[in-house]
Amino acid sequence: MDRGNDGRLSLRYARMRAHTHTQSRGVSLPGAEPHTDLTSLSRRFLDLGFTTAQALTLREIRRGYVEPRELRRLAQLEMLDEVEELELVLDHYAISWGVKFPDENWACEGGDAWGLVRKDQMGNQDDDG
Repeated sequence: MDRGNDGRLSLRYARMRAHTHTQSRGVSLPGAEPHTDLTSLSRRFLDLGFTTAQALTLREIRRGYVEPRELRRLAQLEMLDEVEELELVLDHYAISWGVKFPDENWACEGGDAWGLVRKDQMGNQDDDG
């Protein structure tokens, strides 16, 4: 997980993008305040009583969860030349989610099945990996 020298999401970049995209369009996004790291993104769910939470940058999702075949397909559609530049931009955006299990027993039985599955943990669906 590269996020610059201090391991944080780019707060200045996030604020600038949020301001540019929302203020110029007169849009308000309550609750979309920038967070400084992935831990704070997950923590907001846990603080609200969620059983478990996770946050990943779009770069992490692209690298760890999208199959090579799909990456090639998208690269052809988007005529993507600068993958490194794209990954720098994707590292500034994150997705976070939380889950509330109905009871403790359910969390113990199915707790590991709620998140994304890394492509290296899937069966050999694509040998190009």
